[in-house]
Amino acid sequence: MFWNKQVFREAGLDPERPPRTIKELDEMNDKITKFDESGRLIRIGIIPWQWQGDNSLFTWGYAWGGDFYELPKNGKLVGRVTADTPKNVEALKWIASYAKKYDVRKIAAFQQTFVGQANDPFYMGTLGMSLIHVTQVRYLKKYAPGLDYGVTFVPAPEGGEHPTGWIGGWSLAIPRGVKAKKEAFEFMRWMCTADAGTMIMGKKMEQFPAYRKSPYYDSIKDDRVWGVYYQIVKNSKHVRTLMPVQGI
Repeated sequence: MFWNKQVFREAGLDPERPPRTIKELDEMNDKITKFDESGRLIRIGIIPWQWQGDNSLFTWGYAWGGDFYELPKNGKLVGRVTADTPKNVEALKWIASYAKKYDVRKIAAFQQTFVGQANDPFYMGTLGMSLIHVTQVRYLKKYAPGLDYGVTFVPAPEGGEHPTGWIGGWSLAIPRGVKAKKEAFEFMRWMCTADAGTMIMGKKMEQFPAYRKSPYYDSIKDDRVWGVYYQIVKNSKHVRTLMPVQGI
């Protein structure tokens, strides 16, 4: 999670002290959030569902200590979807509480005023805290190079999981019927398990390779931004399960 230090200063908050718990996040959000004289939302601390729809629920569900899929056991071939477990429901109720408290219609109208990558409300100082995917950091550097910001782990409720985080990803595959299967597999092996290939993936694509021994990690693990993502990759116990129901 990224926080805008200038927004914190304007709200009377310590710019070097991000929220560590959901209670602190709620309190800071109240201080940051502003409405104009007509009741229009002009600044908010965080929008919990802001990040790519279902990814928001994964993020906060894991922070609450929940999970979404029980792996198969006892000889079964298929596991069990656990999206409705109590901790996930608690996280969803917290997300919904922001929609009720600040009026989801006003938040939607607020979001619609920002179009395009360059006009991200976090860059412009009207969103105090934001969940930013590792591949989106490039846009922050491009469109807001002078922004005074910090990056930290996602806050969690009392009894939740902190530090928390999860790993997703993209995959390479060989379509059925292609003629150059051997060559395609060699490329995949180089891209995913070779030092040179994984370094290129990290540096050029700004995506973390699944190959834990990649030298890319040595080059970024002490960076103030990339280092936080590195700690998530290194320590997270959550890998988002790919399942058909996820896309419904």
